[in-house]
Amino acid sequence: MVGDLSSFLSKESFQFYNKHGIPYKRSYLFYGVPGAGKTSLLTAIAGKFKRNLCIMQPTDPRVTDDSLAEAIKEAPSRSIIVLEDVDALFGKNRDTKNPKMNISFSGLLNALDGVSNPDGQVFVLTTNFRENLDSALIRNGRVDLHVHFSHATAEQIETLFLQFYPEDTALAQPFREAVQAELGDKPVNMAALQHFFIRQMRTPAREVVAHVHTIVEDLNEKDAEASAEQDAKGAEKKEDDAGATAAAATCATAGAAVPVAPQSVVHVHVHAVAAAPVGAA
Repeated sequence: MVGDLSSFLSKESFQFYNKHGIPYKRSYLFYGVPGAGKTSLLTAIAGKFKRNLCIMQPTDPRVTDDSLAEAIKEAPSRSIIVLEDVDALFGKNRDTKNPKMNISFSGLLNALDGVSNPDGQVFVLTTNFRENLDSALIRNGRVDLHVHFSHATAEQIETLFLQFYPEDTALAQPFREAVQAELGDKPVNMAALQHFFIRQMRTPAREVVAHVHTIVEDLNEKDAEASAEQDAKGAEKKEDDAGATAAAATCATAGAAVPVAPQSVVHVHVHAVAAAPVGAA
């Protein structure tokens, strides 16, 4: 991606876009597993190209189609405009996923297609679930390059080790092999590896290998927490469903002489009684 952005921001690219009447902008989709480094790459790119990093919040109820387009138009020069977790905005049927959001799907597309900045407008959309995005949002011309973020590779594990221990190049491979042996078939993301090195900040490089088991322990702990949270949500949903069923049954049987099964359909007929004429007995 760095090479692609460098090419886009060149004088030759600007002249090409201008000559052919193409809006001078470039859009990227960052997609893949959580914790793989999307945000870190954004920060690094902003620093390398000396660009402002502008995070848009389209789910804010105060944001409308017009204000979103205006915000993009008025973004500082030399910016990277980021829309994070775009899959949380609209479903594949283009229905709004957030009832409090006041922008439409067409409004989002129009904002992304709007007049570009002469300095080269750069957009980055991020998602963990590319398959949940409407094809119109990520078609050619609207998103130029899809950048996939996967679980940590062997090369990335060694490279990250050398970022924390740059003087101990000979230990990078043994560290990677120890991590892979400990993990087995279990994948690990870059965030988990970074967390490991932060915890081991006072551990000499030659001793770090002896602690790689804690990476798996942390992953198992996170999995257990996620499973417990999912179970809690499931139990809460069952409780809510049971409460709704009980409430429906209570309403259905109110005033009835016999209980009504929750699944029964109750037809309520309201009969109006006409008032008796004045003076009538």
